[in-house]
Amino acid sequence: VKYINKVEMANTNLQEKVNKLEKYETSYKNTVQQNMILSENLKDMESIIKETDKSITKLKKDNINLSKDNKELIKKYNKLAEKVKLYEKYSYAVIDESGNRTDLTYDQIKLGEELMKEKGYDPNILFSIGMVESGFNEKETSTISTAKGYTQFLDGTAKFTWETLLKHGKGSWNPSIALNGENSIRMCVAYFDYLMKKHGNFYKAMGQYCGAGTSEGSFTYTYIDRMNKHAMRNGVNIYDIINKMN
Repeated sequence: VKYINKVEMANTNLQEKVNKLEKYETSYKNTVQQNMILSENLKDMESIIKETDKSITKLKKDNINLSKDNKELIKKYNKLAEKVKLYEKYSYAVIDESGNRTDLTYDQIKLGEELMKEKGYDPNILFSIGMVESGFNEKETSTISTAKGYTQFLDGTAKFTWETLLKHGKGSWNPSIALNGENSIRMCVAYFDYLMKKHGNFYKAMGQYCGAGTSEGSFTYTYIDRMNKHAMRNGVNIYDIINKMN
C-alpha cells in the first residue's frame, strides 16, 4: 500500500510536471508565433520606412525645385509689376484716345524716361510730343513733307541730329533710321535738349521744334495745348512742368 501510494504520488507529481511542460510548450509556441508576427511587422515597418525615406527625399527635391520655381516666379512677377507701373505712368502714350494700342514698347518707354531724366527733363514732354506727332505710330510718314517716325523728324533735321548731335558721323544718316522707334526717341531727346540749350526757353524751343518759329506764335501754344491734352489723360499738366523748368 505504501509503495502504491508513493507511485501514485510520483504519478501525480509527474502529471503536474507534464502539465507545466505543456503550459510552457503552449507559451513557447505563442511566443514563437508572436515573434513571427513581430518579425513580419518589422519587415513591413522597414519597408514602410524605406518608402517613407524615399518619399521624404523626393519631397526635399520637390521642395528645392519649388523654391527655385518660386524665386523665378517672384522675379517674373516683379518684372511684370515694374512693367505695369511704367505702362500706367505713361498710359496716355500706350493707349490712344480711341482705346487703341500704340506701337510704343516697354523698352522704348524705359529708354525715353531714362534719357529725359539724364538730361534733366520731365519724360512727359517726350511722350506727349510723340502723341501729338504720330500717336506713337512707328512707321508714320507725312504726305506733305519728309517727316517720319514717332516724332516726325524732317530729313534735314534728322540728318543733323543723327550725325552731329548723336555723333554717328557724317554720311551715317539714311531716312529709314527715323522709322525705328528707339532711334526716333533718341533723336527727339537729343534735339529737344539742343533747342533748350540754344534758346533757354521752353516755348521758343518748342516753337522751333514744331515749325512755328521762336516768336512764341499762336501755333506754339496750340501745339503745347495738344501735348497737354494727351498728358492730362494721366493727370499730368504740361504747363506745370514748363513753369518748373522756367
